Amino acid sequence: MLTVYLCEDHPEELDFFKETILKILEDFSGKILWGGAFSSPDQLLDTRAGAEGCGIYFLDIDLGQSSMNGLTLAQKLRGLDPRCYIAFVTTHSEMSYLTFTHHLEALDFVLKDQFSQIPERFRSCMETALRREEAALSREMLPVTVKIGGVLRTLNLRELVYVDTSKGDHRIYFHSAAQVSSCHGTLRELEDVLTENGFLRCHKSVLVNRRFIQELQENARQLLLSGGLTCPVSVRYLKSVKEALNR
Repeated sequence: MLTVYLCEDHPEELDFFKETILKILEDFSGKILWGGAFSSPDQLLDTRAGAEGCGIYFLDIDLGQSSMNGLTLAQKLRGLDPRCYIAFVTTHSEMSYLTFTHHLEALDFVLKDQFSQIPERFRSCMETALRREEAALSREMLPVTVKIGGVLRTLNLRELVYVDTSKGDHRIYFHSAAQVSSCHGTLRELEDVLTENGFLRCHKSVLVNRRFIQELQENARQLLLSGGLTCPVSVRYLKSVKEALNR
C-alpha cells in the first residue's frame, strides 16, 4: 500500500501542501493513504521507522534550522524504505542537480514559485508512483496451480477477487468481477498459497485479494471491493485486517 508523507518547515506552506495533497487523494479511492505532514525531518523519520509499506515523500530541500536538509532526509528515508518515491518541493531551482549527485532518483523537482502548477505536479507524482506499483504487482500476480479436493486447478490471481465457502456443501467459491465458479474442497487447502500471494483472511470462511480492497467499512464489518463486490469481516479478524491495510 502506498502512503504519502510531507515534510516542510514553513507553517503556511505546510498547510497549503497538506490541503492540496488531501484533496488529490480523494480521487484515488483509497489506493493511496495519507501518512502525515511534518515540520521536522526527525519526526518524519521516527514515524516512518514504525511503519510498513511503500511511501511517497514530498520534501522541502531547505528545512531551515533542522538537523538535516531535504537531501540528507531523502537518503535516510531510502534506508528505511528502499522502494520509496521522492519528490522535492523548493524555491532553489539551482539545486536540482544535487538530486542526481546524491543518487536519489527523484520523481520530480517542484518549484514553489510556480504556484499554479503545484497541484498538478503533485498529482502527477502520485499517479506515476501508483502506476509503477500496480505494474510491479501485476508482474508478481502470475497464475498458481494448487491441489484442491484431489484435483489440480490453476488460479488466475490477477482476476480472483475473493474465495469463500458455504456451510454444508463442502465447496469453495471463486469470485471474480465477471463470474463465480466452484469446486469441492476446503479453504485450508488454499490458505498457504493465497496468503503468500497477497490474500487476507477476513472471516473464517473468506480469503480476499487485498489488491481489490477499496475500503474497510468498519461499522458494517465488511470490505468494499472493486466492481461493487463486498465480503464480510468478522470481529475475530477485524484487527488483523486493519493492520494489514495500514502497511
